[in-house]
Amino acid sequence: MMEEEMLSIGLCRSCKVGPLGLRTCGHCGRIVLLCDECDAAYASYEEEAEATFADEEEMPCPLCGIDLWAEDARWATVEDLNKEPKLLELIENDQVTIEQGKPFSRGSFGDAE
Repeated sequence: MMEEEMLSIGLCRSCKVGPLGLRTCGHCGRIVLLCDECDAAYASYEEEAEATFADEEEMPCPLCGIDLWAEDARWATVEDLNKEPKLLELIENDQVTIEQGKPFSRGSFGDAE
């Protein structure tokens, strides 16, 4: 199985540590921001957006409520970004910078020595 790449746009506004990954919801198809460390999810790219957090084993999409770890959900691709006009505008205006890297393993928070 090929290891997933994760596009991100800076650090989490809640934990200030984890990268804010761009996650595509498998249900609504929208891209949301998901902290790869504390699982804070943001429905908006704006700095003022409030985070929602996982309850139990699921991470609900802040836009439609379906689990962001469901089988059809995935880390966003460059092609997905082209379908998000607001995000493209922020990138073009140098308000956010897209980075690419390997996501942490789900459930690995706190497992590092």
